[in-house]
Amino acid sequence: MTLSESGDFFEKIGFILGLSLLLVLAGCGGDADQAQPTKPAAQQSKNEPSKDASGNLTFTEVGQEADVPNVGHVTLKKIKTVNETVDLKPITVTIKDIKLFHVENLSSELKQGIESLSQTKVGDTLDYIQIQYSAENTSDQNVIFNGISTITTNTGQQIEVAFNDFLLDDEMQMSDYLGKVKKDGLLGVPVKKADEIKHLKLFFDMVSAEASGETLKEAQKVEYDF
Repeated sequence: MTLSESGDFFEKIGFILGLSLLLVLAGCGGDADQAQPTKPAAQQSKNEPSKDASGNLTFTEVGQEADVPNVGHVTLKKIKTVNETVDLKPITVTIKDIKLFHVENLSSELKQGIESLSQTKVGDTLDYIQIQYSAENTSDQNVIFNGISTITTNTGQQIEVAFNDFLLDDEMQMSDYLGKVKKDGLLGVPVKKADEIKHLKLFFDMVSAEASGETLKEAQKVEYDF
């Protein structure tokens, strides 16, 4: 399973549920989706997310919603297109976009899967922030970088990503960056008081040399209105 640059969390459902020994990928480009051609733009409701060639759902406008098999009824509540680079030389991080999703009628399988992969007890609804970003080692030396370590919100919530990211992007989970490599991925963390979230702070871990352990760049923070 690959992660397309424009895809959302739902491409990762199979991976999450596979870890939890629950379900296989469903509703995200499986045979059932491929058998149903995408509606022409003229026939597609503005409130429906689009699908790429593989059938992956992509939410691009606030208010778009869909019933996703084995997930629930999903609505995009907020989106911020960022496309900004954070200088952590020799690492450069590009934040592509930040999305706030609301899921109702959460499936019991997905609920158990998320609870097993995060510190959050989940009810029949879920609000979560998804961040799509890339990180590139611009040097020839091997370095260690753990990405976004903490997220705080204007509502007072502090989220430790390592213990709450239920997407578990396999590429971003590896903290070692060999020379001249780039990684693309997603993270997703549950949030509280979602309707009141208007500002986020993202804290990046330090960058260190793999061989010596020397700190090459101290931890950094960026802020975004949301």
